Amino acid sequence: ALATVGKPKQAREVAEKIDNADKKVAALCGVAIALDESGDRVQALEILGQTREIAQKIERSYNKAAALQPIAEALAAVGEPEQAIEVAGKIERGSRQASTLCAIAVLLVESGKQTQGWETLDQAIEVAQQIKITGTKAEVRLAPAAALSSIAQSLAKAAQFKQAIQVADKIEERGEQAVALNRIAVSLVAAGEFQQAIQVAHRINERGPSAYWRAAALRMIAEALCQTGDKEQGVKILKETIEVARQINSVNVRSMALGNLAVAFATAGEFQQAIQLAQEDGRFRSRRSNFAKIANALAKSGQFDQAMQVAQMMPVESSQLSVLRSIALLLATEQVTQGKSTPSKAVERRMKSEFTPAETQLAQRLSQAFSETVAVLQSPRQETIRSLRDLKAKITQDEQ
Repeated sequence: ALATVGKPKQAREVAEKIDNADKKVAALCGVAIALDESGDRVQALEILGQTREIAQKIERSYNKAAALQPIAEALAAVGEPEQAIEVAGKIERGSRQASTLCAIAVLLVESGKQTQGWETLDQAIEVAQQIKITGTKAEVRLAPAAALSSIAQSLAKAAQFKQAIQVADKIEERGEQAVALNRIAVSLVAAGEFQQAIQVAHRINERGPSAYWRAAALRMIAEALCQTGDKEQGVKILKETIEVARQINSVNVRSMALGNLAVAFATAGEFQQAIQLAQEDGRFRSRRSNFAKIANALAKSGQFDQAMQVAQMMPVESSQLSVLRSIALLLATEQVTQGKSTPSKAVERRMKSEFTPAETQLAQRLSQAFSETVAVLQSPRQETIRSLRDLKAKITQDEQ
């Protein structure tokens, strides 16, 4: 951090005090890159030479690999690709060597050295495909696939979509290929390339373990389309995704996928479809969770009447109280619009200074519903039900 704010000398002094060798190397590499960006190439290369000496003295192969990776990437960042590739070649752990070569390739391409960049990418792919580890048959089979998947995802993050898809096509293990294609689709959506993202999502197998990743990719694309105003195509894709989600083998994962779809339909204004999907899960706890998510999603989008209707469809218990409280809080507050909002930044809200007649009427209904729910929860019958549930949970735990 000190290096990036124009204090490389202090940053280097702090890095020098780090005892852990591979962490010291990573910190010094950051200083070197910052120095190079500020025009002090001589000192940057001097520090990188120092890091190579430190890495050479590390005995454990895992820690040495962890040190060599940032050195190689830093050398590529400061315009020393030959040295970067040389250092990457000394990394003994195949998966880390492959990901390092991929990072170097991306840096080369971004700096205009296309030919050398793609040649380095070919090296990364070759290293990944030749990974051999000791372990179970499944672990041995999955290791190259996981390395290729990591390369594909890194390329997608760097907006090298064509190459990312080509690498994903080389993955023989369907599960890892599905993960890679899912992440490529996510990156395409982030870049606003919705139609290409749909094509990539459709490349994911719709049965077996891959079904979850296909459903997740399609749902995410549909949500993005709805948010950008293309609700018609977004809802069409959501409806397509229902059948994909139903192909998921794991009961728990299928329940989660259908619950997420229910929320997406609710946010898009398709309430009946949302409720139908929430009810489709036969397990009490999951169904309760689905209804809660739908009600909260509706309230957040300002659709308080519908949110309250969904909340009242839930079983009368403490979770219903929680949802009613959330609706009431969202009704009583408004979003503070200061600057540009970001996904990582929590939305700030403040109490409303006045309420419309419709909001006042809804607040009265919420208050009444809250009181009725509390009364039911305090009834002897409900106490008995809770006791029976607690007993059932204890018996199940004991049996396990």
